[in-house]
Amino acid sequence: MIYSFGQFELDSRKREITCDKQLIKVQPRVYKLILLLIDNSDRAVDKNEIQDLIWPNQIVSETSLSRLVMKARKALKDSSESPQYIKTVHGFGFQCVATIIRKESKIEHNHTPVTANPEAPSSLEIKNAKEKPVFKLAHYRKLRWFVPLFITTLIIIGSVLALSYYLTPTTSVAERVVILPVINHIKDKEHNWVSLGIPSLVNTMLEQSKQVEVVDTKLLLRNKLIVKWMSTQSHSDSKTANPILTNKLLLSLKADLGATKIIYSTLEEQGDILILTYSIHQNTTQVPSYKLSANTPTQMAKLLTEKLIDTETHPIEKLATHSISVNQFVNTLYGKGQSLLLQGQTQKARDLFKVAVSEEPELFWPRYSYALTSRKLGKWKLSEQELLSLLKHPEIKMIHRAESRTRNVLGFVYYRLKQYSKALTQYDIAFKLSATENDPALQAGIADNVGAIYWIQYQFDDAREWLTKAIAARKTANLEVTGHTYNLLGLIERDQGNLLAAKEQLMKSAKLFGEAGMLRDHTMAQINLSFIDQHLGNYQQALARLKTSERSFIQLNEQEGLGFLNRRLGSVYLSMNNLSLANQHAQLALEHAKKINSPARVAQSKFLLGQISLAQEHIPQARLLLLEGIAFEDEIWAPYVQMMRLSKLEQDKEAVNRYYARAIQDSERKGDLLAKLYAESIYYAAIVIGQEYSVDKPVSNLPLEKRNQAIMAQARGLNARAILGNHLITLIDADLSHHQLTKATTHFQLLEQLHPNWQTVHSLNYLLSQYDKREQSKITAMEAFKASRQETWSSNEQRWLVKMRSL
Repeated sequence: MIYSFGQFELDSRKREITCDKQLIKVQPRVYKLILLLIDNSDRAVDKNEIQDLIWPNQIVSETSLSRLVMKARKALKDSSESPQYIKTVHGFGFQCVATIIRKESKIEHNHTPVTANPEAPSSLEIKNAKEKPVFKLAHYRKLRWFVPLFITTLIIIGSVLALSYYLTPTTSVAERVVILPVINHIKDKEHNWVSLGIPSLVNTMLEQSKQVEVVDTKLLLRNKLIVKWMSTQSHSDSKTANPILTNKLLLSLKADLGATKIIYSTLEEQGDILILTYSIHQNTTQVPSYKLSANTPTQMAKLLTEKLIDTETHPIEKLATHSISVNQFVNTLYGKGQSLLLQGQTQKARDLFKVAVSEEPELFWPRYSYALTSRKLGKWKLSEQELLSLLKHPEIKMIHRAESRTRNVLGFVYYRLKQYSKALTQYDIAFKLSATENDPALQAGIADNVGAIYWIQYQFDDAREWLTKAIAARKTANLEVTGHTYNLLGLIERDQGNLLAAKEQLMKSAKLFGEAGMLRDHTMAQINLSFIDQHLGNYQQALARLKTSERSFIQLNEQEGLGFLNRRLGSVYLSMNNLSLANQHAQLALEHAKKINSPARVAQSKFLLGQISLAQEHIPQARLLLLEGIAFEDEIWAPYVQMMRLSKLEQDKEAVNRYYARAIQDSERKGDLLAKLYAESIYYAAIVIGQEYSVDKPVSNLPLEKRNQAIMAQARGLNARAILGNHLITLIDADLSHHQLTKATTHFQLLEQLHPNWQTVHSLNYLLSQYDKREQSKITAMEAFKASRQETWSSNEQRWLVKMRSL
């Protein structure tokens, strides 16, 4: 079959891919992946299905699949950002999105020439006929005695074979297997059907098999021994794997049902996974127990079916290629857990690792992975205890890379506990160990983490130095730079006010996370990008990113992430003057913060609610909420600017000056040029409302117009379009209060060019028209405009409406 898609053709007979008739060299697995996706272009293909087909009977990490997809995209000149051929279905798998044209391969044949008269003999036939020997009558007379002897011999041989056939008992090619009703320890009533359902499903799946025949479930239920055995289960100890199932009973069942094997099993639940413990009785000797894990009973039946067909695995199980144990069940749990961990499904992975640890408590890597899930779920103190315990493991020095990786994770735990000195100590040891182990990937990861600590401490030069080390380590080992490095570089640029540079780095980060299928990290990068969009004044784009992120976090059940997301949504809606939706998301963020019992997140959420109260000019409520949040000043962006705004509304000149000085000091300590610009703009707004303020800093003595020019120039230099837009609104307000309509119109034209889609800009347009033409219809139009968007009025717009009515 030949598949045409875009400029490419895949010939499944020749196993070749061509682009514009030029052969493309690809690895066999890359070819298999492309063919698999093309064959199933009508659906998204699950990652597990791809792994099973491309790496059969192997446990591989999802990183291997991600790299394979990247190679396939590279071969097809495709991109994950705007895929033409291979699309990532986040949290599930991949799909071929190209239009596929199928046509049969042209098979070359060796044709025999046809003569003019098909019925006439060919020259070759004539030649053969001439050369064919002719038996004469004399020859026949010499051999006439041989014919009766030959016929007699055939009759004797045939009789012997027939007699042998009838005397030999007939045997079936297939094994006859009895699967007893499953002993079900799951309390969920929805799983009551599995006792008989799993054997029935296995029977259905094996209908076409010539190797194994499963005795029908209905036949089992008519057997008196089975009925008696099932009745004894209700009186047995629920923890017993096979209650009152004696060897004598098993032998009797085999005789009654003509079976070669009997399978008896117990189903239990551990977190989100099901575990089937089963034994296969073939003779009178004791048989070992085997275990399978799955998410649903149907998957369990499929796995059991595969085990029955793959007879080599019983009774001695094969070890996985990258085994960590002689127990294949533990290997399987560990492999599945690693795959789920890469997909961001941390809780499900944790359930699997927990069972693996309970099976073999002394194994290092399952315990390490379990501690890693504690870290990923934000259980910092628990993870610290588990990792410190692992550092005392008797074999940690003998296990390759065990200590370096443990100390790396412990360093991250201390980082999140804000114990930065301890974190750097662990990272220093881990970095040196990874150098001796020649592990550049871990070295680069540690360098990323050290860079993150220096970033959080506002030591941006040190942070960049370590991130440069991370990039160098990866390039030396021909490894790709990860999304984590670009994400941190983007956050550094953002915090220093370089918005466009920050966006470039964060876009790289999001792309790499997306290609690797790292849904959580991809989502966090999108949320960070929403902050950039907000400051660039691109509110709709920021909202689009956040709405996509919301679906991802719901899928991942990330409670801390959902709280962060709702704070971001509330902040964007506040910037858009949509105070009702801003309040709704801020309240949701507060609920999530309380759910995870995080005082810092509670403070952030209350501070956002305080800003919303400030926009509504609910001064006592705003003061209470802002003061609760400001206790966590390092967790909140530009905290003292909001206190300055509050003091301005309260007409407290001394407080305005005090908070302005604190805001400048805080932004300079953090190296945050955006926050400093924001403080200058708000302070300017306080000045132009009618009273001059002053502080001791020299910048405060600048004349008003020079201060305004400095703010606008810096805003343009940093591309802080949102701050610049709000500053222009302040200027228009000041112009109108001094009856300078021409100047106000000039400033409005700049604002309209900068942010034509801002709803506040539309409201200002009605205000200026009313000032100019004094038409009552402008008031009505403004009210209709706001009503059509079903939004709460901001304090500015309410003030403008009052002005319009007074004209």
